[in-house]
Formats: sequence, C-alpha cells, structure tokens
Amino acid sequence: MKEILYDILYITLGSAGGALLSCLMLTVLKQLIPRLDDLFKKIDQKTPKTKVFRGSLFIGIIFTATIVKDFFALGYIGFGLIIGFFVYLKDDIFDSTNGPATKSKIKRA
Repeated sequence: MKEILYDILYITLGSAGGALLSCLMLTVLKQLIPRLDDLFKKIDQKTPKTKVFRGSLFIGIIFTATIVKDFFALGYIGFGLIIGFFVYLKDDIFDSTNGPATKSKIKRA
C-alpha cells in the first residue's frame, strides 16, 4: 500500500512539473511564433464544445501517455511529465480560460 502512494505522489509531482514546463515552453513559442495562438483558436473553433468530447480527449491523453511511457521505458516521474504536458496543451488549446496567464487575462484589483 505504501508503494502505491509513493507511485501516485511521483506521478502527481511529474504532472505538475510537466504542466509548468509546458507553460513556459508554450509562452515562449507564442512570443516567437504569433501565428501559433491563431492556430490554437482555429482548432478550438472547429471542435465540439461538449463534455463528452473533452472527457474522451482526456482518456486519449492517458492512453497516449501510457504508450509513450512503455515505449521509452520511463518511470513514474517521466509518465507524469508526459501527462502534464498533454493536459496543459489540451487546456491551452481548448479552454481559453485555463491557458497561460497573459496580460489580458490578469484582472487588476
């Protein structure tokens, strides 16, 4: 039981790290390539806005991350990094409210 909790902790830490790295990478890429944000908006406009689609996309992310983990024989932290990267990418593309905090999204008090 103790090993399972450690494994879950490693995956959680890896996911947080993967999301942080993805945030930094995508912020820099969007500054270097301004058309990248337009591409994300086009993808978001062409996909359905249903919860079923978003849920199935999350299941696809887990499935893809598992395949990559097994192919490269990664540990749990690497698995978490992959999940964090894909989940953040999904949030940045499809959920405009969950993307990186840009100046236009930050509300000044």
